[in-house]
Amino acid sequence: MYTPLHRLLRLFVFVFFYASTSHAQNEHDFSRQADAVARIILSHALRQDIDALGCDYVVEPTRVKGYAQLKEKLLAFVKDSKPLVFTLVGFPFKSRNTKKNVLGPLPDQGERAALEGLHAFMGDISRVYPPGAKVQIYTDGLAFCDVIGVSYRTVECYEHALKLLAAHLPSVSIITLEDLHPGLSFNQIQKRIKEQPASAPLDKTQKEILEKRLLREFDDPEGRTFLKRASLARTVQEMHRRSQQINALYKKTFPESIALSVHYQHDIGKKIGVSLLAGVLTPWHGAAVLRQDGSFEIRRKCDVGDTHVLTSHTINGIDCYFYKKS
Repeated sequence: MYTPLHRLLRLFVFVFFYASTSHAQNEHDFSRQADAVARIILSHALRQDIDALGCDYVVEPTRVKGYAQLKEKLLAFVKDSKPLVFTLVGFPFKSRNTKKNVLGPLPDQGERAALEGLHAFMGDISRVYPPGAKVQIYTDGLAFCDVIGVSYRTVECYEHALKLLAAHLPSVSIITLEDLHPGLSFNQIQKRIKEQPASAPLDKTQKEILEKRLLREFDDPEGRTFLKRASLARTVQEMHRRSQQINALYKKTFPESIALSVHYQHDIGKKIGVSLLAGVLTPWHGAAVLRQDGSFEIRRKCDVGDTHVLTSHTINGIDCYFYKKS
């Protein structure tokens, strides 16, 4: 015969066993969901250093690491059923070299296609993770424009047009430095950027790649005059320093987000390099070219050739120019 004490003990054992089993099942489900999201992220990740390839620079492939750390970041969202928040620093301004690189100072079909790709990326995640995902793009043009010789007004116009291009893409938002620092002047914003730490040294390979990118950027009469006055060595060092500073500022502002990058990353636990479009250039370094499969790639304007013609369509009042085969 069971006494009340026996019944109480049996009930306790049952509840404890059920809770333990339920907890283990939940942990398994969380882990499986995080793995599913991670697989989608990796399917959109850069598999090669496009900066190096774009400069015809041979870089030995590096083994990707950091999967466990990436999964831990994902689990922090998954366990609470929160929408995933990705951050991407980029989309600064168009290359100042309109003779050889880009069509003009405003975003075009290259930026639009890249934004659509990021929106689709978030949609892929939402199909396996119901709470969904969004990407916040933090523009960094004000951090670099004076180093490159691009005006504050040019950056403002680029950012305004970029917001219009993203207006009907609900999982993509454009956030500028002025949005984060309302009321501050350009000089005050730059002062805040320059107050951030920048201690990582520039290694030999990084230096050579950045030098080649800048020489291509300034490959026109006006650019060569600017670079002669500014000094290539000083410009390389300042670009590297500002890059660290703007990333430090944004990381401090949004510490819990999952960081994306337009550059190849071998440690995905820290940051994931994502592919925006086909080719080895970002949209702001070239012109969009329509491919036979309907997708777009980015090429330098001078590399497009006579077999293509320039055309455009309008999105939210922005003329989105691109090349297609004639």
